[in-house]
Amino acid sequence: MKMSKILMASAVLALGATTAHAATQGTLGATSSGTSDVQLIVAEQVQISGIDDMNLDNGDTTNTYVPTGGDVSATTAFCVHYNNATGVDLTISSATGAGSGYIMTDGSGNNITYQLEVDEGDDGGATPHAEAATIQYTTMASQTLNCGGSDNNSIRTFVTDSGAPLGVPNGTYNDTLTFLVAPNP
Repeated sequence: MKMSKILMASAVLALGATTAHAATQGTLGATSSGTSDVQLIVAEQVQISGIDDMNLDNGDTTNTYVPTGGDVSATTAFCVHYNNATGVDLTISSATGAGSGYIMTDGSGNNITYQLEVDEGDDGGATPHAEAATIQYTTMASQTLNCGGSDNNSIRTFVTDSGAPLGVPNGTYNDTLTFLVAPNP
C-alpha cells in the first residue's frame, strides 16, 4: 500500500512538471465560474517555390552552346518561405553528379561539368554553392508566405567556354537539381 502511494505521488509530480491544460468547473450556486485554457500549436514550416527549368545559352536565347562562342549560363529566381525566421539551410544536389559535382550528361557517357551560384537576396551578390553541400543562409527566407509575390533569391548555373565543353560531342546534356530547404533560425 505504501508503495502504491509513492507511485501515485510520483505520477502527480510528473504530471505537474508538464504544461497541463486543466479546465476548472464551477460550483453550484447563484453564479458559477469555470476556466478553460486555449492552446494552438503552430508547426514550423519552410517552402521553396518559383524554381524554373534552366536552359543554358550564351545570350542568344537559342539554348545552344557553340564552342568558342562564349560562356553559357542560366538564372532562375525563387522564393524561400520560413514561418519562424529568415535563416535556413540549403542543400542542392545533382542527380548526375551524386556528390561529385554538378554534371550534365548526354546519356551516352559524355559529361559536362557545370557550376552553380546562389544569390541570397537576389541582389547581385552570388556565391558558389558546392554540389551536395549544406550551406546556412541567414537572410534567405521570407516570413511572408510566397514571399509576398516577389522571389527573394536566385540560382545561376553556368559552363565556362574552355576545357571539357570544347571536347565533347554534340548532343543534348541534362541534369536535375534537387533543392532541400531546412529551418535554421
